[in-house]
Amino acid sequence: MHNIFIFSLVLLFLCVSICAAQTVDELSDVMVCVFGGHLDRDTLVSLALYFEPQFIKRGWFKYQSIPYNLFPERSWIADTAEARGAILEGGVQCANLVPRAGWPCPHSEDDTPPFSIPSVIYEDFATVNTDGMIYFVPNLSESSVTSHVSIANENWMSYCLWWAYEQIDAGVRSIELILIQLLHQKITLMTAMMTTLSERLIYAQEFRLYADETSLTL
Repeated sequence: MHNIFIFSLVLLFLCVSICAAQTVDELSDVMVCVFGGHLDRDTLVSLALYFEPQFIKRGWFKYQSIPYNLFPERSWIADTAEARGAILEGGVQCANLVPRAGWPCPHSEDDTPPFSIPSVIYEDFATVNTDGMIYFVPNLSESSVTSHVSIANENWMSYCLWWAYEQIDAGVRSIELILIQLLHQKITLMTAMMTTLSERLIYAQEFRLYADETSLTL
């Protein structure tokens, strides 16, 4: 039994090694993939490449809560991945917005990097409720600074694409744009918290109003 287990491990290692040795040009041909976990230093890059992947999913990712643009100075990571035959994927979180999500240049309201989004532009990006006030996503602390955005807003999509092109220029060959991730997580979390039928009905009514207020089409 012990010998069979050892043989299975060796066979698995050989299969992974053979697949990983074959570089690919198309994502549809990928057989060995790792989840990068925001690669930003030698240790994480080495761990990601340990399995000789053909694709590093979300190797870089621009979360809205991270305002710094460090992608240009990390092009060496993309070069290292490509040299090892791996496609490096970047990404942008497009589902929500915070005031300090980052802006590419100084302005009259903020001249200290990382720059906040100018207030006029922020108000254009953010969704509002029926009273015309910015809708902030509820959280447990009741002090949320996160708002949703409308992906139909061309200015917002231009902002997200700017972050995507910064990563492309630095060497990524694939981009993931997360549009409804936070909405899905909220539905899943709230559903798990409901314990009675009446609570579920109340939640359904509140969520319907929430969807209308944020102009989301489900």
